[in-house]
Amino acid sequence: MSTRTYTVEGMTCGHCANAVTGEVTKVPGVTDVRIDLDAKTVSVTGDPIDDAGWFLAAQQVPWQGRIDSGPNWSNAKHRSPNRW
Repeated sequence: MSTRTYTVEGMTCGHCANAVTGEVTKVPGVTDVRIDLDAKTVSVTGDPIDDAGWFLAAQQVPWQGRIDSGPNWSNAKHRSPNRW
């Protein structure tokens, strides 16, 4: 089991955090998702952690934010195409 932490920008409310958590926990292999709005991070725990899988799941949620720089995706960015 491993945990990866990513920087998240633009996610400012609990509703967005809960929605992203709900979608990402559906990804096979993901066992836990923790979002810290104050620290601007999202931590994904699982075995294995599929970076592309959880990024795609996060895209299903309408929030105006960006996920940057994971340990294996130094230039990866996610901008949700969905808006409230």
